[in-house]
Amino acid sequence: MELVKAKLEDDEFLYEVYASSRMDEINEWQWDEQQKQQFLKMQYYCQKVYYKNIYSHLETRIIVSKNEKIGRLLLADFKEKFVIVDLTILPEFQNQGVGTKILVEVQGYAQKHQKDIQLSVYRSNEGAIKLYEQLGFQQVECTDMYIFMEWLS
Repeated sequence: MELVKAKLEDDEFLYEVYASSRMDEINEWQWDEQQKQQFLKMQYYCQKVYYKNIYSHLETRIIVSKNEKIGRLLLADFKEKFVIVDLTILPEFQNQGVGTKILVEVQGYAQKHQKDIQLSVYRSNEGAIKLYEQLGFQQVECTDMYIFMEWLS
């Protein structure tokens, strides 16, 4: 498995990954396929613009396994820390240890650079919270929607 820097021509794949992360939510709505796609494309574009404005040092990496693109990692590099802005794996590749491998790799990279790691996760994403805690992340703040976590190098 490897992390490959995203290029302009990867935008369609990155959209596909984003859309896959919203499908459970979107499928509950009484929208036709065209409405869903229009909404998802608008949300994806807004997310890209927002992240570009908030995270000036954001790196977008594509997760590749056996020559197949399977997910994305958005990692922001600040002077004193890294922020995992997003880690999404396509549904058909989830629960196979990919997320664990990526997180351990990021932890090694952070340790090498003597930086901590921060991330946020939906409160309802119990599987991800459990994984983060198993890898040494600690909860530092909670809101109605998110849990903010930190790993100290």
